[in-house]
Amino acid sequence: MKVVPMAEEYCKKTIRHMAEYQEHWFYFEAKWQFYLEEREINEENQNKAVFPDNYDAEEREKTYRRWSSEGRGGRRGHDAPMIAYDALLGCGGDWTELCNRSMFHGGESAATGSIAGCLYGLVYGLSKVPKGMYQDLEQRERLEYLGENLYRLSMEEK
Repeated sequence: MKVVPMAEEYCKKTIRHMAEYQEHWFYFEAKWQFYLEEREINEENQNKAVFPDNYDAEEREKTYRRWSSEGRGGRRGHDAPMIAYDALLGCGGDWTELCNRSMFHGGESAATGSIAGCLYGLVYGLSKVPKGMYQDLEQRERLEYLGENLYRLSMEEK
């Protein structure tokens, strides 16, 4: 949760109509705090997410609805990345499991799946992703170039 104030400051500087969103910021922060507590990763030294013993598709669907403000997971700015992050934490590095958790639910699965796929790539790279998912990707070379430069910039001393 230490990064939330940094994210808020960044949004204030870059989002033209941030004042309109400001009233929702507390909700966003509260929902994420709730999520981190639910997964028992809300403290600095807690880094292993805890999942229910039975967390099959039906249970995940109930959970995603509960996290949502509209009863349909992934439709808002707080729960779409939350579902994606949850899928990443629960997949154990397995691409198929990531897809099961992030892309196959009754909500906005295209959004949650896209975010989860991005997070997965950041953590694990492409080695465990089926080649058919990226080998003919439009603008692949450009995307790889941009990704490498973003990574390089993120590693530079400030």
